[in-house]
Amino acid sequence: AIVSVLPKATVETYTRVFRDAGLRPVALEIEGHALARAVIPESDHAVIMIVDFGKWRTGIAIAVERTLRFSATLPFGGSHLNKAIMEKFQVGEDEAERMKRSKEAVPKAHHQEFKELVASSLAILADEISKYKLFWQDHKDEAGEGRETLAEVVLCGGAANVRGIAAILH
Repeated sequence: AIVSVLPKATVETYTRVFRDAGLRPVALEIEGHALARAVIPESDHAVIMIVDFGKWRTGIAIAVERTLRFSATLPFGGSHLNKAIMEKFQVGEDEAERMKRSKEAVPKAHHQEFKELVASSLAILADEISKYKLFWQDHKDEAGEGRETLAEVVLCGGAANVRGIAAILH
């Protein structure tokens, strides 16, 4: 059995929205459960960390056989990287977004500087991912046994298409 706990006010808000839309909610689940089913193939029984790098926050979930076993939310997302780019290169948000996604949007004279800025900005996220990997490996499971080793990290989310992000977070 899977049990998730959310604040009552949060659940009431969601159920009210569904009812106002003429829908009758049967069950609610936290994002990590749905994400695990969406990104991990049904045949995959490994232990997988999912890093959902969004605009305002990053969700970290660890699933065992597609079942969520751990989740955390970090207050760091793509908007934080945009802000650093905007400040450093004195550009607007749209231009910062283009620079993140396309090497051609960054003036050649600033390629190395841009690469270093992105790497240093994402170092916060890389450190948090490492911290949760260690936490998973170092803490015993519910039965007091050692945990299975993480097989892989899956990166997803609206802000995850930053050039070179996988290498930085590896």
